[in-house]
Amino acid sequence: MGDAARLLALNNINIIMGRNGAGKSRFLRNIEGRSSQNKQDFYVRYVSPERAGSFKRDGNVLTNMSSNPEWLRHTRSVNQATNFKEASAMLFREAETLYLRRLASTPKIRMDPARNFEADRLSKVN
Repeated sequence: MGDAARLLALNNINIIMGRNGAGKSRFLRNIEGRSSQNKQDFYVRYVSPERAGSFKRDGNVLTNMSSNPEWLRHTRSVNQATNFKEASAMLFREAETLYLRRLASTPKIRMDPARNFEADRLSKVN
């Protein structure tokens, strides 16, 4: 990542656009690689581009993710990673489960009818 490619004071990156071969994926892999060295200050997870199809669960993906915390990061460090949708389905389920646990243990959130997984999390991703 050169000096010309800097992002400062970010909370979320929602869209990065550019023509094929412009370096979007390389840029994101660089950010993920550099920030993963300092996990106390940053948490970045690079997700390779989604391809057509539907989400489906795969037990092998769950096993790999459970037995090696770095497996997903290494697998997704290339474009068009295999098992992309299966891993995304597992991460979605994990995020939803964490939110539901937080909801169960936080009365302030639970009592607010405007608060739910879609409003609090999904709407910020899509």
